[in-house]
Amino acid sequence: MAVPVKVKHKVDDFVERLRSKAEDARTKSWLDLKNYIVLELSEENTELIGSFMNYLNSEIEKMRNSNDTNAKKGAIMAIDVLINVDVGNTSKTISRSENHLKDMLAKETDPALLQMTASVIGSLALRAGQAAGNIVDFQNNKAIEELSGERNEKNESRRLAAVLILRELALCTPTLFYQSISRFFDIIFKPIRDPKSLVRVQAVAALRAALGIVAQRENQEELFYKTCYQYCTMEYNAEQIAFEKVKPTRDDWLHGTLLIVEELLRCSSLEGEKLYDEVAAITEVQAAHDKQISKVVTVPRKISIPFMSSKPLRSTSSSDVTRLAVSELSADAQRKELRYESSSCCRLVTEHFNKLCKLVFSMKNNRNAFIQQTLVSLLPRLAIFQSAQFSKTYLKSAVVYLLTLLKRERDKGPLFISLGMVCVAVGKEIAPYLSEILEIISTSLPKDLSQKKQKSSTVEPAIFTCISLLSRAMGNEIHLSIRELIGPMLHVPLSPSLTSSLEDIARHIPSLRRDIKDGLLQVLSLILTGRPPMNPGGPRLAIQSAAVYDNAGLGHDLTNITLALRTLGTFDFEGHSLTKLLRHCAENFLASDNEEVRLEAVKTCSSLLTYTNKSHQSTQAQTVADVLNKLLIVGITDSDADIRRCVLESLNNSQFEQHLAQAENLASLFIALNDEKFEIRGIAMVMIGKLSKKNPAYVMPSLRKVLIQLMAVLEHSGIGRDKEQAANMVYLLVHNAPRIIKPYLDAIVDVLMSKLLETNQNVGVLTAVLEALGGVAEVGGQKMLKYADELLKVIEGMLEDSSSAHKQEVVIRTMGQVVASTGLVVEPYNKFPNLLMILLNMLVVEPEYSVRKEVIRLLGLLGALDPYKHKLNLGKIGGMESAGAVVLSMWEPGGERSDGADVTTNEMLVSMPTSTLDEFYPAVAIACMMRIINEPSLSQFHLEAVSGINTIFKSLGNGSVHYISQVVPACLKVMRENVSVRQFLFTQLSNVISIVKLHIKPYLADIFSIIDITWGSCLETPEQSENLQKTMIDLLRTTVSSIETEFKLYLPEIMPHMLKVFITDKSPQRTVIKSLLSAVQEFGLNLDGYIHLLLPPIMQLLDQQLIEKEVKILALKTVERLTDSLDLSEFASKIIHPIIRLLDSNTLSPLPADLCKQAMATLCSLMPQLGKKYRIFIPMVQKTLHRQKITDARYSSIVREIADGTMFTPAIRTPLSRSNTDADFASTPIRKEKQKIRKDDIIRACRGTTKVSKDDWIEWLRRFNLEVLKLSPDPSLKACYILAQSYQTVAREMFNAAFVSCWTELKEEDKKTLIGEIEKALDGQKIPEITQTLLNLAEFMEHCDTKGALPIRPALLGKQAVDCRAYAKALHYVEEEFHEYIKIEKEGGAKHSVGTSMELMEKLISVNNKLEQSEAARGVLLYAKKKTCDGGGSRDTVSVTPPSCLEGL
Repeated sequence: MAVPVKVKHKVDDFVERLRSKAEDARTKSWLDLKNYIVLELSEENTELIGSFMNYLNSEIEKMRNSNDTNAKKGAIMAIDVLINVDVGNTSKTISRSENHLKDMLAKETDPALLQMTASVIGSLALRAGQAAGNIVDFQNNKAIEELSGERNEKNESRRLAAVLILRELALCTPTLFYQSISRFFDIIFKPIRDPKSLVRVQAVAALRAALGIVAQRENQEELFYKTCYQYCTMEYNAEQIAFEKVKPTRDDWLHGTLLIVEELLRCSSLEGEKLYDEVAAITEVQAAHDKQISKVVTVPRKISIPFMSSKPLRSTSSSDVTRLAVSELSADAQRKELRYESSSCCRLVTEHFNKLCKLVFSMKNNRNAFIQQTLVSLLPRLAIFQSAQFSKTYLKSAVVYLLTLLKRERDKGPLFISLGMVCVAVGKEIAPYLSEILEIISTSLPKDLSQKKQKSSTVEPAIFTCISLLSRAMGNEIHLSIRELIGPMLHVPLSPSLTSSLEDIARHIPSLRRDIKDGLLQVLSLILTGRPPMNPGGPRLAIQSAAVYDNAGLGHDLTNITLALRTLGTFDFEGHSLTKLLRHCAENFLASDNEEVRLEAVKTCSSLLTYTNKSHQSTQAQTVADVLNKLLIVGITDSDADIRRCVLESLNNSQFEQHLAQAENLASLFIALNDEKFEIRGIAMVMIGKLSKKNPAYVMPSLRKVLIQLMAVLEHSGIGRDKEQAANMVYLLVHNAPRIIKPYLDAIVDVLMSKLLETNQNVGVLTAVLEALGGVAEVGGQKMLKYADELLKVIEGMLEDSSSAHKQEVVIRTMGQVVASTGLVVEPYNKFPNLLMILLNMLVVEPEYSVRKEVIRLLGLLGALDPYKHKLNLGKIGGMESAGAVVLSMWEPGGERSDGADVTTNEMLVSMPTSTLDEFYPAVAIACMMRIINEPSLSQFHLEAVSGINTIFKSLGNGSVHYISQVVPACLKVMRENVSVRQFLFTQLSNVISIVKLHIKPYLADIFSIIDITWGSCLETPEQSENLQKTMIDLLRTTVSSIETEFKLYLPEIMPHMLKVFITDKSPQRTVIKSLLSAVQEFGLNLDGYIHLLLPPIMQLLDQQLIEKEVKILALKTVERLTDSLDLSEFASKIIHPIIRLLDSNTLSPLPADLCKQAMATLCSLMPQLGKKYRIFIPMVQKTLHRQKITDARYSSIVREIADGTMFTPAIRTPLSRSNTDADFASTPIRKEKQKIRKDDIIRACRGTTKVSKDDWIEWLRRFNLEVLKLSPDPSLKACYILAQSYQTVAREMFNAAFVSCWTELKEEDKKTLIGEIEKALDGQKIPEITQTLLNLAEFMEHCDTKGALPIRPALLGKQAVDCRAYAKALHYVEEEFHEYIKIEKEGGAKHSVGTSMELMEKLISVNNKLEQSEAARGVLLYAKKKTCDGGGSRDTVSVTPPSCLEGL
């Protein structure tokens, strides 16, 4: 078949560039090919797509069979593109790609090609779906077979390919790889000791990936780790490998041993790996910088695949831009090695730590380059893992070894890094060796820049990393030594390692922070402006003039400018005015001819704008406006799309909204809304949508016009890409300017629905339209109901299409949005019977985690479906006769009977004879909750039970005091036994204390004991327990406000933890410290005797520069509040000096107004307590206020009063006496607001639906129990409803009380209707469980103060009692019926036949016999005979008195 000319030319162009010798050209061709297939080819017809794919595959075949290595690389890159796009016949593409890669893996010998091939095979396995299992099994078996065979020179490339494949499969498909993990560990140690170093390195990389899989599972205990350790200790034996043609040498063997040891240490210390990652990140950035400086393109030793991590421009990472249709799958992201720490491996290494150290140090004299390199990398890991033991035994040897190598070796970079990491690991223990280390560092830095030799010399970047690590290890203890190094460091040309090091030094040695900032700012000013900054009063550092950089050349100059701009934008120059530099950067670098310089200038200007915009000075506000305008001009006119996008991304910040909302800036944004690049349009839409709240008068009319344009594109455009982008723009508009959507909701939905119903629609368009519809549904809410059925029908049809995981995820998410917005729960199951099975099946077979997550969310939104109704929907149940076989019974024979709970309820009612029902309801509800809390097997319901009790307490108010003795001890017991629920229970306990006040006193000792234990464990891991600490502090606040001065008794227990919070809370916002300070303000007089402990850490917060302003304000406010109740005059010096330092701390910019105001307020609150004593502080304070130009009227007034002697010392305010409040509190009656009962609902609940089978009746009873509880007017009973839904026993236990609460609120006619329904229920079934429940209800109501029992005929009750063998109840009701009969006779009522009386007596005899009450039965019989004899000839009436035996019954 002839190839269309269009296809041939296009493919030939891509292939020609993919074969290029230049790596950049190949990468760009890979990117262009991917974009073309996704954006353009997908719009073509199926025939043209097939032609393109076939012809491209034929060209790939030619490239991979070529002798040109670059052509083979191009073939692999083209295969990678085809794997990662959803265009054409994907199953055929997967099959073809697998064949190509298998052939290349079998034939190629070049290491770079082999790694590229292995990487793409990993990506193939990841994307293959159901075929992934076969691919993984084949490649696994093939690799293990290759490694199991005999080693020779010919199969070296096969061995390398095998370990590369194993690593990729372990990283990309861990679940499938784990199936053969045992076989992997049987064979992997052979290539780790391969004669070829590349094989060894890649084999240990495969081992690392496999150990990561094992660490996630830990089900083999230490089996695999022990295997690794055994191979570590295995001695080299030449005789064992004598048969091999290619034998590893002793050095090869030892190198493999060290590599295995390193992997064991990796798995044992996650903390150490984090430190390694930090250093690696700095090293990578520095390497990129060095490469740019040298302008030499070299192939790195470690083979990398750049095209795997590259992304086209359209797949922007901005979170504000909508998800695009085609998933830009990055193999690197899937292949990323996750860090896992294995407790089993940690135990093993700990046990054999000394042996491993001795093994490692035994090789330190080995001169083999690979062994030395691995040994240098190993030493820090050993030091990190067991720092104390390492410091004691091996530190000296390690430091001497590294220092010796530093003096001897030329490549000093790894040595400096290793030495620095060892310093961090051992901390202060490195002190004895500091002088020698600093000497080597000092000699490696330039000293006299006047010499040309010094100027041209280069400095190893790793030296700066070493200095950074050293400052982290020693902190302020070496500030003098580091100070001497700062000058030489600042004379070195700027580099990423240098700036990172300076940032770390400033962080860990605060005393040098100002010197570093000033010196670095001078360097940056010299590079960017050619002159030092004009900062009066700054330190005078001997910084070399700009001539230092004159000889660097144009390339160096541009690189230095780029790096200087990046440093200026990211380094924390707090306390420095950067306005001039901001203006200079905006005026000189935004218009640079170099794209990199312009890009960095944009980022730097936006960062400095954020910093400058915090000031409200008019001059700086004008600077912000001017620079913002320049940035917007660049964002519109720059020729580089990346720079335009960067401008808008940088300005998409809430801090700039006030400026951007100006008309001239909005006009610029609307121009950007029509940019040629979709990503830029998307960001502009996000920004304009947000600004519609700031300036609606300007924005809304233009946005309406844009919306109309978007609808026109969706409705009339024939290009799928345009429709996709228009739908995405609608999605962004909906989420950022929802107000504009509501008036046009119907029109928007009509257009989107029409696009959704089109046939042969592009996948990208479908997903974009669904995203937009989901957003519209969230805004429209109930207005979407009229579209819900049609929309859900379309979505349900898309669910089974598994061709695109991204499409499935969007479909499920959209259905969830529609259901959540419209409230259509359960109903979709009835309308679409197969929906539930589809969703459940997706949970089983769907490999993508994101899809399964959305399915679970959707199931939760849809709600629970009655299994019986589900089977009816599916047609599996044809009629009513089979229903009984389907619905599961709620009551199981032999299980706990519901009447047991009723008896308990009755007993409670009897035991409270003097109580009203209003007192009975909360008592029975709390008793039910407490039974659950006290039962360990019901721990899953404890939280709901406690929450229910809390609700009851809130409804009872003061009346809850009577139940404290039941509730609090049980809650404390649960808290002791279950650590995971403590935070929740602390919150509930706080609510209880706020209600019961002083009555909590008997339990405070136990409460504070638990707080003590919990807080102590929290301080060991403060980052993970931040919320728990805040919850406990809130509990303290509630407690102190409830018990006031009694709180002081428990302060000693919690004071140590409170003080540790100031040390351990290192979060950026210091949230725990904020919470604690707020609580301390409430402590008041309780702190008398303890305030000297708390004041120092509180005041130290003012001196910490990294702490945000809000924390300092809160600290000052705390001291101010404490002066109301405590005499702090003796601590005047501790308070005043930190405040003055704070006021005098900002020399370059004024102190924030609110912080300054609070500092003066705190000072003023202390002054009256000092009185005349304050006079000694007046000169110092006045000098500072004058220097900082601070004026405060209140302060001046108090100073005048003190000077005049008219100031008096105010009395300390104390809390009000609580002597009389306790009695008042206890005597306050229960105040409880009853809710109105919905009579129709309770009658409807009793009537239920059609009940045929036993299971129908049991389901009716279950629903009736829940509905009565739900409709109860009593808040205490209603609080049990949530728990009853998940634990049915609660509903059964509370049924009688709940029914009575409803019954008492009904009118007489409603009661009659309800009784009629209950009688129908009694007479309409023969199920013992149902009958017993209703009989128990009737009995319960006889005991209640409800003006009589249930008005149900005794005959009916007696008959039902006999039928369900409840003979005691039957006897009661038959007697009642007989007494009623006698009563009617006495009163001369209607005549009854003797036969009727005989029937009643027969019932009495029968029931008494069944109860084995033979004497009672005999008495009835005698009475019956007497009655017959007395009747004589007249059998019409009987008028006798029942014998005493019947009365006794």
